[in-house]
Amino acid sequence: MTVTAQRAQMVAFSRPYYLEGVALLTSVKGKHKTYKELVAAGKSAKASVLQNAFADAMVKAALPQCQVMQLDTQANAIQALDSGRADAAVIDLSTVRWLVKRNPKAYLDSGHSYWPQLYSAAVRQGDPDWLNWVNTTLNVAMYATEGDLYDKGLEEFFGQKPPVRKPGFPSI
Repeated sequence: MTVTAQRAQMVAFSRPYYLEGVALLTSVKGKHKTYKELVAAGKSAKASVLQNAFADAMVKAALPQCQVMQLDTQANAIQALDSGRADAAVIDLSTVRWLVKRNPKAYLDSGHSYWPQLYSAAVRQGDPDWLNWVNTTLNVAMYATEGDLYDKGLEEFFGQKPPVRKPGFPSI
């Protein structure tokens, strides 16, 4: 789940396990495939995005002149790209990586990600033992003896390899 101050009033968050961001998914069939091409298209470019309070600002942070199409689901934002109604779908970076890995004949990563967000596990407030167990499990998977499991999932689902972990004083 994305960590926010408002959510932290209702749940306790684990240590972050992923730094998410927003990215621009483009179509192999589209006229604008890269971030540079989308920026150059200016006002003629159209971007679809999940409707939310930050949608316009989020899109405009990367594509200041494009037309913004706010849609009710992320699936519909991707469908707008598939149907040619949008030149880019503004979605989670992890979703862009997953779609491009699974459908390389349909989708492209435009090469631009931004708007960082922390992903953490949410647990019930007031249960420090459970939170400590979740944090320990994440740390061991991300940085230590069970790193192969974390690495395998990262590569299988997102086509990404984490940096090599070096023993010694950690940069955790």
